[in-house]
Amino acid sequence: MHPAVALAAAIGSPNADVGELPVAYVTRAPAHPPVKEAELLAFAAAGIPERAAVPKRIYLADKLPLTAIGKIFKPALHKQEISRVFAARLVAVPGLQNVAVAVRDDAKRGLVAEVSAGGVAGLDVVAVVNEALQGHTVPHEVHVVG
Repeated sequence: MHPAVALAAAIGSPNADVGELPVAYVTRAPAHPPVKEAELLAFAAAGIPERAAVPKRIYLADKLPLTAIGKIFKPALHKQEISRVFAARLVAVPGLQNVAVAVRDDAKRGLVAEVSAGGVAGLDVVAVVNEALQGHTVPHEVHVVG
């Protein structure tokens, strides 16, 4: 592990083209100078022999979610990553407004993204959201607001 990193967790980030891409969430080691994402990416690329497993992004976090016994709780990171990816995609869609994404557990479908969004007059919000998220393997539900 890089000396600037205290904790690290790798997860799959939703991607419409390939299903998932590896990303990592890390916390900085106490008393270590700040480190840039590019430095951590280069370190990971040099140390991970399987090219497909090298993180495509590294997110620096103040803290990572932990279980009661101190292990990294990856399901919370998965939910956070799905929300981040979907929200970033949807806020870039012209005409959509008030976009919010929450992720919940579903007994039958696994993680489900709940998308709330409004739109300019005459916009079919559900169709626009469905088109924008086409190709993602994470199921989603659309709730039109306002």
